[in-house]
Amino acid sequence: MALIKCPDCKQEMSDISPACLKCGRPNNATTAEVKATGGALTTTQETAKTFKAQSIAAGALMIVSAITAANTMDSDLDVMNIAVGGVLIGLTWYLVNRLRSWWHHG
Repeated sequence: MALIKCPDCKQEMSDISPACLKCGRPNNATTAEVKATGGALTTTQETAKTFKAQSIAAGALMIVSAITAANTMDSDLDVMNIAVGGVLIGLTWYLVNRLRSWWHHG
């Protein structure tokens, strides 16, 4: 086992590591081995982007719903109930997404 430099971020990484720990770039030697077996390549960086995008969307849903609920507190009960439901859905989405991210990335 030897330490090599990642071509993208110049961080030192193991030559037997499947991907760079800093930027997620697949290791060329490991990539060739995976392609030879016909398996799909997935990187931590790509899946992390998906989880981050979903966390941002869930947060935006919570913020918009909370603002809507605060603005309609005294006027329309139906709109406020929908807004509170939006906050709860956004919170649930965010928590499930964080759990998925933890489960996937360890």
